Amino acid sequence: MRFADRMNGWAFGGALWATHDGGASWRRVPLAHPVTALAASGGVVWAVVVDCASGTSGCGSYAVDRSPVGSDHWNRASLPGLPSGSAPAPSVGLQGDAIYLLVNHGSTEELDVSVDGGTHWQERPGPCSADLGGTLTASAGALWAVCPTGMLAALHRSLDGGRSWSVVRAPGALENSATLGAYGPQVAAVSSAGGLSATSDGAHWTLAVRLPAGRLHITYVGFTDKDVGYAIDAGATIGQLLRTDDGGAHWTVVHF
Repeated sequence: MRFADRMNGWAFGGALWATHDGGASWRRVPLAHPVTALAASGGVVWAVVVDCASGTSGCGSYAVDRSPVGSDHWNRASLPGLPSGSAPAPSVGLQGDAIYLLVNHGSTEELDVSVDGGTHWQERPGPCSADLGGTLTASAGALWAVCPTGMLAALHRSLDGGRSWSVVRAPGALENSATLGAYGPQVAAVSSAGGLSATSDGAHWTLAVRLPAGRLHITYVGFTDKDVGYAIDAGATIGQLLRTDDGGAHWTVVHF
């Protein structure tokens, strides 16, 4: 689930649903293909969609659709090239009018970058392995990437819009499916072995949420500012929403 502002949000995981009244009502958006990733910024929402007639099963072809955040008028975006065949799904991150797509291009992984809302694109080297892909998180002043390595995942960070990347020391063992949320280059939280780990300086991590082995299944982590963040733990019996008000140091369950 992603929100662009207090009124406009989307739930996805195959089908796409949208709200334009702050969650009071939801409408299914009739996109032709399932959505695998979505991000909104600068008044536009971007969605990575599976582009195969057979759906998600065995599909490695993708496209990107976009729409103004306040409506459901979706159109296919013109891009320099997206993977086909058996490539990992692209990952998308936004910073204002800047768009970042982590994309497999055959034997290499590239970061496709547009700083003018998708009109012009540049290709920059990506931080992850081409055959394993990765997950991109864009925040003010920094790009973060969780890169599977086969056994565990590695963390990478860029402070110059993806022109260069550095390895960030991970908080212990990270599963390939680790989920990360960040606010800028220093505040971040990532699902790790045993729980949810957080950093306030971009270098030193603490285990902020400890859960029994095999119980943790964080599907989303995100920050609205340097203090407030949310995480969805789908590993609980009915799932639960966690909130932090101190940059990830402490988390509490949100009760509805």
